[in-house]
Amino acid sequence: MKKTQFFVFAACLMLLAACAGSPKDNIVGTWKLSDVAVDGASEEEKKQFDEMKKMMVGNMEMTFNADGKYSGKTSMMGETKEMKGTWTISDDGKMLKTKEEGKEKEDEL
Repeated sequence: MKKTQFFVFAACLMLLAACAGSPKDNIVGTWKLSDVAVDGASEEEKKQFDEMKKMMVGNMEMTFNADGKYSGKTSMMGETKEMKGTWTISDDGKMLKTKEEGKEKEDEL
């Protein structure tokens, strides 16, 4: 499921980077995964990813609240995982930091 969380955050980051305005304002709301792209992968890796993508698209959702909290859920292969934590964006708008169950993660936007 760690791969699932990675893809959810990656998708959110791509959408956030494409928006204009304040990064914090742009991320607030509910996001549902509608597509995922992989660059720099081999043909075999792309085929494997395409199978995983079929299970992910439409089955992942994240909500970023203005108070700095987030929640999300993923449903794959009959298993649903819920996520809850906090988020912040760096002052320069280049890094998204999330914290869930004491584990912190930073992703470049």
